Amino acid sequence: MEWKDTAIVIHVHSYNDELLIISCLSSKYGLCSGSMRNTKANRGVACIGNVISVTWRGRLETHLGKFAVNGHESIYPFIYHDERKMLAMVSLCELFYKNLSPKEPQKSLYRYLEDFLYSIKYDEENWLKRLVFIELELLSHVGFGLDLTKCAISGSVDNLIYLSPKTGRAISKEIGALYEGKLFKLPRLFYDFDGGFLTEELIYALRVTKHFLTKHLVISESRNKLEEILQKRISSLE
Repeated sequence: MEWKDTAIVIHVHSYNDELLIISCLSSKYGLCSGSMRNTKANRGVACIGNVISVTWRGRLETHLGKFAVNGHESIYPFIYHDERKMLAMVSLCELFYKNLSPKEPQKSLYRYLEDFLYSIKYDEENWLKRLVFIELELLSHVGFGLDLTKCAISGSVDNLIYLSPKTGRAISKEIGALYEGKLFKLPRLFYDFDGGFLTEELIYALRVTKHFLTKHLVISESRNKLEEILQKRISSLE
């Protein structure tokens, strides 16, 4: 069988001197893997974060199959000098690779990842906000979404300013005041993506999403490193 699509490279493994095993997120076919010849040209094409036009061929759908890349758009040359963006890109691609089920259509997640890659490539200011948003979307996609609609205890929809680290459910100001030391402050970014945010607010939002990612999914060390670098940069400006 054969299919053609646009995809994003999210993991590359050198199987041996002759073969690369590539995993990518296809806009139509979800998380897919295939082999490519381990050549210098292919190593340049098969870089994490690259957006590729790809053909997959295999005798059966369940086989590993082979990839042929018909064109690609690179991200790395535009961000290699910025360690924050590199770590964010690697972290997000690894998050998808380790936690998505193979060959399940992921059109919305593909679109979000593609938008994020273009935001770091073209140096848009909102790339960190996009990172937080995608992490929240992935949690929701795999069944561990946060519930910010009402207070988990009282049912109130007003003054929701806390978040339970155990349940991922919102807590009202009145109820949360009794347990403030055990709760997260609810990041405004979680319900107001279009607002303006200080870097400190974004770092805190990343800390909260990391808590739930670590609790429910598998994250990479690059995700921890990103948070450290962002915090150090803030500290150096104080």
